[in-house]
Order: sequence, then C-alpha cells, then structure tokens
Amino acid sequence: MRAVAPLVKVGIAFAASALLTYFLGDALLRRRGSMLDHESRLRDRVRGRIADLVSYPHEIQVRVEGGLVHLSGRVLAGELDRLLSQLTQVPRVFRVYNALDAVRDESAFNVPQDDRLGNSGPASAP
Repeated sequence: MRAVAPLVKVGIAFAASALLTYFLGDALLRRRGSMLDHESRLRDRVRGRIADLVSYPHEIQVRVEGGLVHLSGRVLAGELDRLLSQLTQVPRVFRVYNALDAVRDESAFNVPQDDRLGNSGPASAP
C-alpha cells in the first residue's frame, strides 16, 4: 500500500500541473489577442495622423509592436521632421523607428495631383 502513495502523489502533481498549464496558456492567449487588437487600433491612429501630416500618406508603411512604431517608405523631406515629432505625441506610442527615405522632389512620387488629394477625378454621370 505504501508503494501506491508515491504514485498517487505523482498523479496529483501531474494533474495539477496540467490544469495550471491549461489555465495559464488560455490567459496568455487572451492577453495576446487583446494586445493584437490594441496594436491594430494604435496602427489605425498612427495611419490617421500620418494622413493629416503628409502629402503622400499611402507611400508610408506602418508596423506596430507594442508601443514601438516602425515607419518605412518615402516622405517629402520637408515633412519628415514634423511627422516624426507629431507621431511621438500619439497616445501609447513610446518610440518611433524611422526607416523612411526623405525625397526632395515631389515628382518622384509619380502621382497626379487629384490622386494625391484623394480624388479620383471628376465623377462621371450615368
């Protein structure tokens, strides 16, 4: 009977460990899901701010990891400093990593003026 007692203890310890792992794993997955949702909302806020600040927002790619914002793509050189300083003011942005190429000549974007302003041209009547 004494030989059974250690096996029971091992079984109980195993079951307790399995339950703990299950509940902790579930909690971590829920937390990760909420973090991804938070990052998505932060990315949307940053993209909105970029649209307010630069002439060609579609030329900038944004990646968010926690409060770190990674920027890549192209921006007009005259807009770069203001963009970076304003993005650090967005709530929940802790740091901005700048991998943007500053372009001096607007013609490098090859985008018609109407597209730049978000217009696709005159609307055609049916």
